[in-house]
Amino acid sequence: MNVESFGIEGWEKLQTGVVLLENDNWLLVCHIPVDYVLDGYKVYNKQFIINRVNSTSERSIERVLTLRKINIEIPEDFQFLDTIGILKWSQDKFGLFEFQDDDDEALFYGRINRIIGND
Repeated sequence: MNVESFGIEGWEKLQTGVVLLENDNWLLVCHIPVDYVLDGYKVYNKQFIINRVNSTSERSIERVLTLRKINIEIPEDFQFLDTIGILKWSQDKFGLFEFQDDDDEALFYGRINRIIGND
Protein backbone atom coordinates (compact mmCIF):
# COMPACT_ATOMS: atom_id res chain seq x y z
CA MET A 1 0.00 0.00 0.00
CA ASN A 2 1.38 3.38 -1.01
CA VAL A 3 -0.23 6.52 0.41
CA GLU A 4 0.82 9.84 -1.11
CA SER A 5 -0.30 13.45 -1.01
CA PHE A 6 -0.45 15.48 -4.19
CA GLY A 7 -0.06 19.16 -4.82
CA ILE A 8 -2.39 20.05 -7.67
CA GLU A 9 -1.75 23.15 -9.76
CA GLY A 10 -3.99 25.98 -8.54
CA TRP A 11 -5.25 24.13 -5.45
CA GLU A 12 -4.35 25.22 -1.94
CA LYS A 13 -4.80 21.89 -0.14
CA LEU A 14 -2.87 18.71 -0.74
CA GLN A 15 -4.96 15.74 -1.88
CA THR A 16 -4.19 12.41 -0.21
CA GLY A 17 -4.89 8.90 -1.42
CA VAL A 18 -3.72 5.35 -1.88
CA VAL A 19 -2.00 5.01 -5.25
CA LEU A 20 -3.65 2.14 -7.14
CA LEU A 21 -2.49 2.53 -10.75
CA GLU A 22 -0.28 4.89 -12.69
CA ASN A 23 0.89 5.42 -16.22
CA ASP A 24 2.73 8.26 -17.98
CA ASN A 25 -0.34 10.53 -18.06
CA TRP A 26 -2.76 9.47 -15.32
CA LEU A 27 -2.88 8.45 -11.68
CA LEU A 28 -5.70 6.43 -10.07
CA VAL A 29 -6.01 6.79 -6.29
CA CYS A 30 -8.45 5.81 -3.58
CA HIS A 31 -9.13 9.23 -2.05
CA ILE A 32 -8.56 9.91 1.67
CA PRO A 33 -10.25 13.25 2.47
CA VAL A 34 -9.60 13.18 6.25
CA ASP A 35 -7.77 10.97 8.71
CA TYR A 36 -8.21 7.34 7.65
CA VAL A 37 -11.48 7.64 5.75
CA LEU A 38 -11.52 6.17 2.24
CA ASP A 39 -13.89 8.02 -0.05
CA GLY A 40 -14.07 6.74 -3.59
CA TYR A 41 -11.66 6.97 -6.47
CA LYS A 42 -9.98 9.92 -8.11
CA VAL A 43 -8.16 10.04 -11.41
CA TYR A 44 -5.57 12.79 -11.71
CA ASN A 45 -4.07 14.07 -14.92
CA LYS A 46 -0.37 14.06 -14.07
CA GLN A 47 0.32 17.25 -16.01
CA PHE A 48 -1.42 19.15 -13.18
CA ILE A 49 0.40 17.44 -10.29
CA ILE A 50 3.15 19.78 -9.13
CA ASN A 51 4.52 17.61 -6.32
CA ARG A 52 4.06 14.23 -4.68
CA VAL A 53 4.71 13.65 -0.98
CA ASN A 54 5.26 10.46 0.99
CA SER A 55 6.29 11.81 4.38
CA THR A 56 5.78 10.68 7.96
CA SER A 57 2.09 11.62 7.82
CA GLU A 58 1.38 9.49 4.73
CA ARG A 59 3.38 6.57 6.11
CA SER A 60 1.33 6.76 9.34
CA ILE A 61 -1.86 6.53 7.30
CA GLU A 62 -0.41 3.52 5.45
CA ARG A 63 0.37 1.83 8.77
CA VAL A 64 -3.13 2.41 10.21
CA LEU A 65 -4.82 1.14 7.04
CA THR A 66 -2.57 -1.92 7.04
CA LEU A 67 -3.25 -2.64 10.72
CA ARG A 68 -6.98 -2.25 10.09
CA LYS A 69 -6.54 -4.77 7.25
CA ILE A 70 -8.14 -2.41 4.74
CA ASN A 71 -8.12 -3.99 1.29
CA ILE A 72 -8.49 -1.51 -1.55
CA GLU A 73 -9.23 -2.98 -4.95
CA ILE A 74 -8.80 -1.48 -8.37
CA PRO A 75 -12.26 -1.02 -9.90
CA GLU A 76 -13.18 -3.91 -12.17
CA ASP A 77 -12.44 -3.26 -15.85
CA PHE A 78 -10.75 0.10 -15.19
CA GLN A 79 -8.22 1.24 -17.75
CA PHE A 80 -6.54 4.53 -18.49
CA LEU A 81 -8.01 6.17 -21.59
CA ASP A 82 -8.30 9.75 -22.77
CA THR A 83 -10.36 12.20 -20.71
CA ILE A 84 -13.63 11.43 -22.50
CA GLY A 85 -12.98 7.69 -22.19
CA ILE A 86 -12.43 7.94 -18.44
CA LEU A 87 -15.60 10.03 -18.01
CA LYS A 88 -17.59 7.50 -20.08
CA TRP A 89 -16.20 4.61 -18.01
CA SER A 90 -17.15 6.39 -14.77
CA GLN A 91 -20.63 7.12 -16.06
CA ASP A 92 -21.15 3.53 -17.21
CA LYS A 93 -19.81 2.12 -13.93
CA PHE A 94 -21.34 4.53 -11.40
CA GLY A 95 -24.12 6.33 -13.30
CA LEU A 96 -22.37 9.71 -13.40
CA PHE A 97 -18.98 11.31 -12.98
CA GLU A 98 -17.54 13.97 -10.71
CA PHE A 99 -15.34 16.59 -12.32
CA GLN A 100 -13.10 19.03 -10.50
CA ASP A 101 -11.10 21.70 -12.29
CA ASP A 102 -8.74 24.37 -11.00
CA ASP A 103 -11.04 25.28 -8.10
CA ASP A 104 -10.34 22.82 -5.28
CA GLU A 105 -13.63 23.73 -3.56
CA ALA A 106 -16.05 23.26 -6.48
CA LEU A 107 -17.24 19.88 -7.74
CA PHE A 108 -19.30 19.27 -10.83
CA TYR A 109 -21.44 16.16 -11.27
CA GLY A 110 -22.58 15.14 -14.67
CA ARG A 111 -23.51 12.77 -17.41
CA ILE A 112 -22.35 13.00 -20.98
CA ASN A 113 -25.08 14.45 -23.18
CA ARG A 114 -23.12 14.68 -26.40
CA ILE A 115 -19.56 14.99 -27.62
CA ILE A 116 -18.75 17.55 -30.27
CA GLY A 117 -15.72 17.02 -32.48
CA ASN A 118 -12.99 14.41 -32.32
CA ASP A 119 -10.61 16.20 -29.92
